[in-house]
Amino acid sequence: MKTVGLIGGTSWYSTIDFYKNINTYVEETLGGHNSAKMVIVNVNMEEIVGKPGEQQVEVLKQAARQLQAGGAECFSLCSNGLHEHVDDVAAAVHIPFIHIADSVADAILAEGYKKALLLGARYTMEAGFYREKLEKRGLEIMIPDRDDRVFINNVIYNEATVGVIKPESSARFYEIAGKYVDQGAECVILGCTEIGLLMQQQYTDIPLFDSTSIQSRAIARLVIG
Repeated sequence: MKTVGLIGGTSWYSTIDFYKNINTYVEETLGGHNSAKMVIVNVNMEEIVGKPGEQQVEVLKQAARQLQAGGAECFSLCSNGLHEHVDDVAAAVHIPFIHIADSVADAILAEGYKKALLLGARYTMEAGFYREKLEKRGLEIMIPDRDDRVFINNVIYNEATVGVIKPESSARFYEIAGKYVDQGAECVILGCTEIGLLMQQQYTDIPLFDSTSIQSRAIARLVIG
């Protein structure tokens, strides 16, 4: 079994889900007392949120070096938005990086969908680093309008990443998803690792692709080999 490294703390609430999901998939696959061989560096999100890109990169590069020094043979980042910096972070070490957008694209294409609504932090939805990677895989990506993007972003940073899950915010997320399905989206990408705390498949008929769950499964398959 390979040892995987996780840069967590972005936020620590979703990092718990990564840890739990990866080990669950390993245990279900191998049985017995098996769990994943894992190194986690939990960064301080206060040193990242709202800080200049250069500072964010340095925090993440230091974490990647710690993972490598701790014996990780590959690594991933428990955040969608911070994948903006993956080229710089991956270049700081000599172990391969597992990109969350690749895992998400694999999952969507395996189900035969082509047009997806991307929900996430505002920068993830608006910037090209995430959408373009999905589009290069042949997916057509929709993003919400400005008012919806502002609402989603506020909920992520002012509620979900500090452990606050409000029923009314969750309900609004489902409403937003339904609005864009009516406009042609075939499925919805939960492109922030906290959105899975707000939306779950059991509460909607809209196909949801939770990046946290998908990436956890991809990591588990990789470490098992």
